Parts: sequence; structure tokens; C-alpha cells
Amino acid sequence: SETNEFVGERVAYALSQGLKVIACVGETLEQREAGTTMEVVAARTKAIADKISSWDNVVLAYEPVWAIGTGKVASPAQAQEVHAGLRKWFCDNVSAEVSAS
Repeated sequence: SETNEFVGERVAYALSQGLKVIACVGETLEQREAGTTMEVVAARTKAIADKISSWDNVVLAYEPVWAIGTGKVASPAQAQEVHAGLRKWFCDNVSAEVSAS
């Protein structure tokens, strides 16, 4: 799995080439069970934020690692909890406008 910094660099590079980006963030099953989901997705999001100047062409998608190819799925409540946490992170660390969009 890629480091947060590498993902941030890849997002910035794709934007620099005129692409739009869907960046996926999510936690492993171990991280979910340890209760660190928000720390994990916030760290990945911060690494992207540190490398870009605008979120206009970036969509952030919550995709838990533990649900990829396992047959397990995140419940709507789990997804909404992470979405709410990410919107708060954007409000606190980027802007209310980016959080709302």
C-alpha cells in the first residue's frame, strides 16, 4: 500500500497534468477494529491537502480497505460517520466551502 505522502504527490501530479482526481481513503480492518478510522482517513486527506492548492478537481471517496474484494461492505451508517468526520476535517483544516462541496 502506498504511503500517504506518495498518494498526495500522485494527486498533485495528476492535477498538474490537467486531470480530475477521485482519491480514495479508507482504513484496514485492524484500524477499524482499533477505532482509528478517522485518524487514518484524516492523515491521508492531510497528505493530499499538503500537496495541492485547490480541491476544485478532486473528489474524495471513502473506500474502506477491509471491504475491497472481501464480500464485506460498509454500512450506510459507517459511511455517513466517516463522511461527517471528513467534512468536519475540511471545515477545520481547509475551508467551509470545500467541506460543503
